[in-house]
Amino acid sequence: MLNFFSFRLSTILLSFFFVLITIIGCDIINEPYQKEINQGIIDTTRPKILIEYFTAHKCNNCPAGANQYKSLQAYYPEKIIVIAIHGGSLAIPEPDNADGSYSYDFRSSIGNNLFAVFSPEAVGLPCGMISRNIYNTKKVMEYPYWSDAITDY
Repeated sequence: MLNFFSFRLSTILLSFFFVLITIIGCDIINEPYQKEINQGIIDTTRPKILIEYFTAHKCNNCPAGANQYKSLQAYYPEKIIVIAIHGGSLAIPEPDNADGSYSYDFRSSIGNNLFAVFSPEAVGLPCGMISRNIYNTKKVMEYPYWSDAITDY
């Protein structure tokens, strides 16, 4: 009988502490309260577009490619997703550089694999793929063609 009583008491105490911690752990939500709930409706008529942007920190023309994708993002808000992929010979760091430039290594194993598979340096940096679609017989294309490739997408 004593074991049953102590088991019952410990169960009541544990329940009391659980309720107490639950009440203490609640957040107080202040105004403004959200009046409407976003139902998460997906617009399937306007798909997202992925730009895989091949670049390197020693690429002289790459800032122009970055400006191109930024203007495309501004023209197509919330539609363009950009991934900058650093790789190739122009991305090899130079840690002994006197001014410290080019000392960071932005390459990754995935980026190196993408450079090996799609050979963007054969096209010339900066270049990219638009949702991996083919435009004018090319999957990897120079940045001036991105706008037309997106329009035809």
